[in-house]
Amino acid sequence: MFTIEDGLLYYAVDFEKGRIVSLKKGKLELLGNTLLPLFEVAFRDPTGEQIRTTAFSASKVTVEQDQYSAVAVYSDLSVKHVSVTVKLSYDADCKELRWNIGVDNQSDYTLEWIDYPCVNLIHCLKDNGGDGAILWPYNEGAYIDDLTVRESCWLRFKEPSYPSKGAYGIYPAMVQSQFISLLTDGGGLYIGAHDKANGLKAIDFYRQENGIRFLMRIYTAVPPHTSYRMDYDVVYKVFEGDWYSAAEIYRNWFENNKNEKFIPIEQNRNLPDWYGESPIILTYPVRGIHDMDEMKPNRLFPYINSMPIVEKFSRDTDSKIMALLMHWEGTAPWAPPYVWPPYGGEEEFFKFRDALHASGNLMGVYCSGLGYTLQSNLIAEYNCSRQIEDENLKSIMCAGPDQVVALSNICCSQRSGYDMCPACEKTKQIIKAEAKKMCDGGLDYAQVLDQNHGGVAYFCYSNDHGHPASPGQWTVDEEIKLLENIQSEDKKFLFGCESAAAEPFIPQLLMSDNRFELNYKLGMPVPLYSYIYHRYVNNFMGNQVALDFKLSKDDFLYRLAYSFVAGDLSTVVLTDTGEIAHHWGCRDFSVHPDYHSVVTFLKNTNGMRKGIGKPYLYNGQMVRPIPVICGEKNNRYPMIGRYDVSVPALLTGCFQANDGTKGQVVVNYNDRDIEFSLGVNQGKECVMYHDPSGKNGVRYNGQTVTVRAFDVLLFVFK
Repeated sequence: MFTIEDGLLYYAVDFEKGRIVSLKKGKLELLGNTLLPLFEVAFRDPTGEQIRTTAFSASKVTVEQDQYSAVAVYSDLSVKHVSVTVKLSYDADCKELRWNIGVDNQSDYTLEWIDYPCVNLIHCLKDNGGDGAILWPYNEGAYIDDLTVRESCWLRFKEPSYPSKGAYGIYPAMVQSQFISLLTDGGGLYIGAHDKANGLKAIDFYRQENGIRFLMRIYTAVPPHTSYRMDYDVVYKVFEGDWYSAAEIYRNWFENNKNEKFIPIEQNRNLPDWYGESPIILTYPVRGIHDMDEMKPNRLFPYINSMPIVEKFSRDTDSKIMALLMHWEGTAPWAPPYVWPPYGGEEEFFKFRDALHASGNLMGVYCSGLGYTLQSNLIAEYNCSRQIEDENLKSIMCAGPDQVVALSNICCSQRSGYDMCPACEKTKQIIKAEAKKMCDGGLDYAQVLDQNHGGVAYFCYSNDHGHPASPGQWTVDEEIKLLENIQSEDKKFLFGCESAAAEPFIPQLLMSDNRFELNYKLGMPVPLYSYIYHRYVNNFMGNQVALDFKLSKDDFLYRLAYSFVAGDLSTVVLTDTGEIAHHWGCRDFSVHPDYHSVVTFLKNTNGMRKGIGKPYLYNGQMVRPIPVICGEKNNRYPMIGRYDVSVPALLTGCFQANDGTKGQVVVNYNDRDIEFSLGVNQGKECVMYHDPSGKNGVRYNGQTVTVRAFDVLLFVFK
């Protein structure tokens, strides 16, 4: 038995039996009652069938150990001609357990993935009578305290497979950082892959008998008769604190190991001037009113028809506006990869572009990623089957383990088609050609990878694309090459993706459509992404698609406030009459957010963001906020398909500027003034600003103050 005991941590592994026996935080046992094999390994045989083996199948185990490390070799496994070497070490200075594994694969099989260490942790969440939670870097940060919420929706756990689904718990995709944490008993367990190369992984969790199965699956893509060794460690660390404490562990590792492509915003010469001017995003379609509508021109076509709306919104909010168009493609909406020329022709499109730029505003477009459309379900005459056949394009599509190219699972209601493999040169050429048309067209922004959440490409097992015959490190590397290949020399043009860009793609995707609203299907969103990456990238609130809030005029202001305190740009979705829609995809327009309330709120918050609060909200590093003490009850918003959401009446966020000062904003999204105080020490030097102009800064000593309706205060700590 190999054991470690040091402060909070007690750990025991029975290498001979191939399992973890105990993992304690203080006196609390964190392991569930189901003891799993120490590792599970998956292979693909030459026909594409998957074969798995585990530590439990080994008939021979040899172990060498000392006080702080152990090495165990497992041989005579159920898969012949394979042995597995695991290493566990303990860093007493960092108080971290470090796991490493190697596979000597002399079989005729491809090594597809390794899950190591396998762990079943206690089910301490609300649905099992506990008060614990799971912190998951999914869509900018999810805090899950009830497994039944996730299990009841379409974002429930699914085993990753081909053809891919966008909602998988895959890194780097909708999972944007390489860790997960169980929070319980005033602290928790951090599980992180400290992988500088950002290889493909499944980082997820699901209910298992007597506990919760936490998944850290590494996709290796190692050919037959080839050995593999992890060149990084999976780290376990017990800690005291909350979700910020878990995030801090990963952020410290990231900051010490990031590559040279990560440039802080204030030093990044690849950013256009407008990036720091905090444009408000106005997004709307020019055909139909939702994705499955009849694609006839609406009242915002020709494009120039929306100029009065844009200019009024700009005046009323005292802000630069980016008009972000949907259903603008001259081919068919959401029918990648081809988008150009714009619907209605270049003349009308450029007329609108020029009018926007002349008024000091911006133009952006949504696109649809690495899919290849066979048939549009929105425009019946748009069919690419002849082109696919004539150009042999199925040869560049993602194939399954059986080498069959199946139809894509992505956005099937809008189109049928395939997923393109990023390793193919033809894929890179097609995407670059379409991106160049948008760059040359004088646009400011393109969400070029909508439907590729986080920027990742989808699973491919092809034997003919020059990459290993399963997904792995190459998937990430080839996607980075593709993104670097499409970058424009015009520094005024930016690309983005759906959901914030996952870690390795941030340098190429410097403004993306955040999807924090999806986390209400899982639990609650937390600004985890901003906590780790905000000093390198600013994103925008996103179009709030698939939102489960029941319609009300109030919750939109709460969502704007959430996005603001996370450091994101604000987004407003418009109907074709210029009214504010509850969210994109909304079909019930019986309730609209109140226009005057929204623009008043945006004028105040965006004024703060581009004014006195800019050093903090624009390029500061998020830090833990000081508690806001407020006598107001939480606001409750009804949801569809789950219990109501309860949120604080005031929201807050705190950022550290480059000069070392900290700026904390407290925002009131309600239609009434609210009193509060901050839990600060009386002796700490703090200046409070009542309005975005910053002209009336006063010394703050912990007294009760009032934040006006739809307004924001800034507290600067020196």
